[in-house]
Amino acid sequence: SALLGLAASAYWGGTIRGTVVRTNVFGLSELVFGPNTAAHLVVAVGVGVAVAALVVVVSAYRLLPVAGVIVAVGAFVAPSVRAYADVVGLSSADELLQVAPNAITSIQRHFGPVPCVSWDSSLDDDWQFYNTRLLVPGTVFPVFNSRRGGPLLCPSGVVVSGRAFGTRPAYPGARLVVLGNDLAAVWVLPGALQTALDRAGWLLPAGFPGPLPDSAATGTLRLVGSPSPSTANLTLSQHDSRTLAVSVSHTGAGAPWPNATSIGAVPEDAVRIGVSWYQGPAPARRQVAAARADLPVPLLPGQSEGATVTVAPLAFGSTVTGPKYLAPGPYDIEISLIQESVRTWEATVTPIWIHVTVTG
Repeated sequence: SALLGLAASAYWGGTIRGTVVRTNVFGLSELVFGPNTAAHLVVAVGVGVAVAALVVVVSAYRLLPVAGVIVAVGAFVAPSVRAYADVVGLSSADELLQVAPNAITSIQRHFGPVPCVSWDSSLDDDWQFYNTRLLVPGTVFPVFNSRRGGPLLCPSGVVVSGRAFGTRPAYPGARLVVLGNDLAAVWVLPGALQTALDRAGWLLPAGFPGPLPDSAATGTLRLVGSPSPSTANLTLSQHDSRTLAVSVSHTGAGAPWPNATSIGAVPEDAVRIGVSWYQGPAPARRQVAAARADLPVPLLPGQSEGATVTVAPLAFGSTVTGPKYLAPGPYDIEISLIQESVRTWEATVTPIWIHVTVTG
């Protein structure tokens, strides 16, 4: 790996042609990226660190084999475990750091090239700036400052700024595409691209947060793996739980689906997965428990994402007075999409029904 990286860094005319890993694992990228540098410098720095570590390990081993083994473990095992946790086990918050570059890439894929994107330096988020540059290598990001009413230098009209950017008098008519983490959101200014995005249903309603249009409440929700959608039967003990994998697809054309984490601590108006427990035969059955699961990232029209749903027989009031378990017996679970504090989407997104037997 070190030799391949060294060869790549030595050839300064090279370009990235493969898929870029969806995270920036170089913590020092803020220092090595700049207007006159490129990814080759990051590769060279990584290779230098790897070669230095290799020299230290070999030297220690030649002095004393046991010492070499100890140094090797410290130099390679611990960083590997940390890298695995960071890269493979990304949390939903980490995923939100990728919302801006993913949205820009999706816009380019469906609506044509976006050669540049205006970046608002008032976000004070250098890491995300360089991370987005890394993940969208064919786009330049001229910097402006919305607090000072700075000019936008990109004719594309795409802007990464804060959540209040569209309310600033200096940038009238800006529309929100997606919310990312607490800082970054993707906007588009009036023009041909905004018109195309609006017609395709890629813009959130003006004045969002608020109800999404009816045309956005269209999608699919299906089980992945066990239990099979054809049988959809589970047996759980009162103190047990089961994690189910589901696939969620946004097939509407009215607006993107913001997820709970992008909305904030109070997830009102977010698109979420509702888990409702019912007892008794239809139509007289009564709801005895409810829970929520969240999408890992916001979804643009046409996108799909996997999510997990935890099924546990906990009755209403469990979080207030401690665990309160449902009595043994048969239940039916409805897994459906909702817009939190607005409405359910049962009429337009077919819910998943699972029969559950709770044992004592």
